[in-house]
Amino acid sequence: MTRSSSIPQIAREAGLLDRYRYWIGRSGARYLFTRTEAEDLPNWEGTVAILADGDAVTWVGPAAETPAETTAGCAVFVHFLASSPAERTRIIQDLAPGSAVSDAA
Repeated sequence: MTRSSSIPQIAREAGLLDRYRYWIGRSGARYLFTRTEAEDLPNWEGTVAILADGDAVTWVGPAAETPAETTAGCAVFVHFLASSPAERTRIIQDLAPGSAVSDAA
């Protein structure tokens, strides 16, 4: 299932079109993610990671647990703003592939 995403206006204006992205959960909540390299994921313990093929989320979970074999060909994003393990779990559940969401442009 496709997970909607949008580029923040400020990133668009700054010419950072592929650096930042909002991902929209099935709840309608928007989460700001930063694009990173797959090899950097072990450094981002305590963050939520998304692997995506366009707007299709192929995997979401704790960054330190990202399966290396699934990163090939995917864009990799991390969310730094979750303040607790419980909040990270809630975000992961909200963004998990397999549920429809609305697009926010």
